[in-house]
Amino acid sequence: MQLQKNKVTNLELASKKIDGIIVNPGEEFSFWNLVGNATKRKGYLVGLVISNGRMKEGIGGGLCQMANMIHWLVLHTPLKVTELHHHSDALFPDSNRRVPFGTGTSISYKSLDYRFKNITKNPIQIRVWLDDTMLYGEIRGTVPLKEKYKIVEEDSYYAKEDEAFYRNSKVYRIIINKETKEEIKKELILNNHSKVMYDYELIPKEQVRN
Repeated sequence: MQLQKNKVTNLELASKKIDGIIVNPGEEFSFWNLVGNATKRKGYLVGLVISNGRMKEGIGGGLCQMANMIHWLVLHTPLKVTELHHHSDALFPDSNRRVPFGTGTSISYKSLDYRFKNITKNPIQIRVWLDDTMLYGEIRGTVPLKEKYKIVEEDSYYAKEDEAFYRNSKVYRIIINKETKEEIKKELILNNHSKVMYDYELIPKEQVRN
């Protein structure tokens, strides 16, 4: 629980660097350019980090949650992701998952950044904030979007390969015309093939394919 409390502190520090930032047309957002190196001197605490498919303790742990949320917001806009590093392994069971598997991003100063570019004709603003229990975020624009975006996961299953289980699925982004409700485009954004790193007993048996 102390590591969870430390994560809140780390997210609060990072949010102060990101909240309110404006990305003008043609400009690129960089997570690490804004947040900088999360060091003890800056007030960052020890939290959980992922390294080589394993959880361990590290200064600034938990900041990937901020990057994950920003990426989730970006997926619901016409903004263009320019740098993204997917988690290669399935580290946790799917219980209570609120977003499709694999839609997060790995970050590590400075080798793994999260970036997107504003390819629209109008500026956008990022808002991020926390309360006692949740991390929140918004992307705001000066012009309403004509489309809405939906992220869906399909063909999800587990399969055993060489004595190890892998979680497989496809994640699509569906673009819908707000006025007509018609589907404009359905694009594959992720083809998951991730090694399961948790107890195999937690894999739903009905989702295992031979």
